[in-house]
Amino acid sequence: MDAQEERNVPTAMDRKRMVSQEAAYWYIRCSDERSMSRYDRKLLLAWLKKSPEHVAEILRMFQLDGQCARQRLRDVVNGLCESNVVEVDFGGGASQYDYQPSRTVSDKVPRKAAESKFKPLWKVAAAIGTFSVAGLLGHAVLDRPNGVIETVASEWQHKSLEDGSSIHLDARTQLKVEFTDGQRIVYLNHGQAAFDVAKDSRRPFIVRTPLVDVVAVGTRFSVDIGLDAGVTTVVEEGVVKVIKHGETDSSAVMLARDEQLYIAPPSVVEVPRISAPNKIHVDAKAELEWTTGWVHFDEGATVREMVKQFNRRHEVQVNIVDPVVAEKKVRYARMKIDSVENFRDAMDNQEGVAVSEDREHKTLRLRSE
Repeated sequence: MDAQEERNVPTAMDRKRMVSQEAAYWYIRCSDERSMSRYDRKLLLAWLKKSPEHVAEILRMFQLDGQCARQRLRDVVNGLCESNVVEVDFGGGASQYDYQPSRTVSDKVPRKAAESKFKPLWKVAAAIGTFSVAGLLGHAVLDRPNGVIETVASEWQHKSLEDGSSIHLDARTQLKVEFTDGQRIVYLNHGQAAFDVAKDSRRPFIVRTPLVDVVAVGTRFSVDIGLDAGVTTVVEEGVVKVIKHGETDSSAVMLARDEQLYIAPPSVVEVPRISAPNKIHVDAKAELEWTTGWVHFDEGATVREMVKQFNRRHEVQVNIVDPVVAEKKVRYARMKIDSVENFRDAMDNQEGVAVSEDREHKTLRLRSE
């Protein structure tokens, strides 16, 4: 090899720099998963399978950005005989008197032992050479008993279902998936979830809540069981049908794009009425922005509303000490749903609001300045 050829051979540092640049590219693409085509996902899978270094580097990107606070890298190879699926999760208010902890979903977030801090990364890296990454191709395995999926405080999940549909789970949410040859049912027990439904005219997609059923064929919408147990449905794409349990289709309300319907719980009204006049027009894309990791507040929203959105999702809770603060209007704000620091910064920039922290009790207190 002559001197010129030797100079053209990439060094170890050059290769590392190239891997970092490629990982940064794919990280940016993964940050907006909905914009990735299936072909893009196959390209990403091929890149990941090319080298364990690729896996380690892209996971490092997610860790550096705080996206892997609660990543779960499950080694599901053991116990699978013929399957070629291994799951990779990249994923990881109400004022103080509004939030009521769930009886069925713990606020305790399980953590792995310190000795396994780095080991799982290389387990996945080794497995990727042989097995496909189900989460990236849209075929995640529901590995909890009986199809139950749940999130705790400060945890969000994205799940791909066997029919090509996908579910975004907000914090403190529990649901159960049951698919048969005749229908697709998701039992939403509490919390909030958004659904991207794959079209299948033979099998309607039903989100069943304690109050109503929300029926779709192929669409994007969200269903939220609020702290008052009322049910709010928002449609971003397509059409859904909302029908009270035990009633016929004639009493159902159809919701189209950018429409929202709220159904009050029986404790608020004697009989929860479902009627077209209860529909309102909303910016559905903004309402479902939480699925991307953010929530926004238009000018005129109150501090109480920001606290409500924060408290429903976090183990750290915000107490509004001064009632005057609760009704203060906020400027336009965009809040990262997994960041306590981001919320605190927003409050620090709010005129007339002072923030103090009680780390022992995991509490932030808001009072007049």
